[in-house]
Amino acid sequence: DPREKMIKQIKGCLNKITPEKYERLAAQIVSYFEAQTSNAIIPLIFEKALTELAFSEMYANLFNNLHAKIATCEQSHTTFLMALMLRCDLELKKALAHDEAEAEGDSSGEKKLKRSVGISKFIGELYLRELLKEEFLYKMICRLLYIALPGNPPFPEGKTPSTLELEVALKMIETAGQHWEQATSRFSIAVVGRIVELASTLTSTRAKFLIQDVLDLRRRGWAHKFVKQKPKRLTEGSNLRQIDTGGGINYDDESLASYLPESPCPRTPDSFCGGGMFVMDGHDRSRGNSRGNSPVAHRLPVQTPDSASSLCSHPSANHIRSSPGCPPPVSAFQ
Repeated sequence: DPREKMIKQIKGCLNKITPEKYERLAAQIVSYFEAQTSNAIIPLIFEKALTELAFSEMYANLFNNLHAKIATCEQSHTTFLMALMLRCDLELKKALAHDEAEAEGDSSGEKKLKRSVGISKFIGELYLRELLKEEFLYKMICRLLYIALPGNPPFPEGKTPSTLELEVALKMIETAGQHWEQATSRFSIAVVGRIVELASTLTSTRAKFLIQDVLDLRRRGWAHKFVKQKPKRLTEGSNLRQIDTGGGINYDDESLASYLPESPCPRTPDSFCGGGMFVMDGHDRSRGNSRGNSPVAHRLPVQTPDSASSLCSHPSANHIRSSPGCPPPVSAFQ
């Protein structure tokens, strides 16, 4: 069956896709893709994106490439965007229900990555590429923040979103807010007005801080105060690289190395581990002393050939241990 063969080929490409291989594999996926199979292919890519939310931008670009192939055909264009919109709505509802149930059943209080927040960011990325309409995004925000839509019955008075619903909505606003605010005035009037209202009515400290972060972001022109590191390719060098030269670690970026504290254990030809060697009192360092306490390490001064005899006469000379990685104290035993 040609349809099954095409789906199998796209699955194989998705299993191999990485930022390094994106251009080549995305071209293969686009060549296999046909408009008639949108309902089968979109769930495959969407599920892959949800398992690797750190690469949400890459998968949003992949959807954009697929859409570009069929954008000239009106029927295929509509079918593709409708299938994508329905999948976004379905996956967000499922993730919200799952995260809320997990939060109620988990009494440990540990902070976990919320799938619904990741999907919210992915939806914002799709909107930035004009794969989702502003009307769809607005309805989702209204549902999350309990904003009454024209023609619909109003929500019960005093109805407020849960902390999870608020976090999902704010992540979507944070991702798409700059483009959204430029596209329509109802973002400033309805959406921003609603979160300002919630800031004064909600009692949760976390909710207040989440809202304040988004309002501060908007006040700065949607410029993040701290630039978040994006996943890098293996071929891309990091800003700070550690190079092992055999005598320690050097930093090849002088501007960043200037902010590092001085090493407490400099490696120089005339010193062993910062000017001395560790001597353990009574027992090996891995075992504690006779009272069950941790062993005590003393730093002896640097020994020279003239003072070798004094080192050998030290009461703990039999338990000398040099610091890991340091050369053996040859001068002490010559």
